[in-house]
Amino acid sequence: MKKYKAIAIPVTFEGDRPRFLTVRDRRFKDWIFVTGGCRRREIYNPLRCALRELEEETRGVVSLKRGEYTEFNFIHKESPTVELVYNVYVFFVDYKRTDQFNMIKKF
Repeated sequence: MKKYKAIAIPVTFEGDRPRFLTVRDRRFKDWIFVTGGCRRREIYNPLRCALRELEEETRGVVSLKRGEYTEFNFIHKESPTVELVYNVYVFFVDYKRTDQFNMIKKF
């Protein structure tokens, strides 16, 4: 059985230093990239899944409608009968430092 997941990684740059958007895992309290399961209708459009998860996990604060991104995927065998198919999207966003602070305040 295959389960489909998407990972959304927005990145902005300060000079040549990348800054990644992460969220806090409620259960384990770790800082992680936005990750979520794809709905049945999103299996063939994992970009839609990644964008939906990003908007949901940031409570609508981050909602990307256009821009550049790169993607890759990998498969993780969770058990002898279950494969997790991950589609990873790195979104290049142009958030100034003040934009970042304003976003954080919304949480």
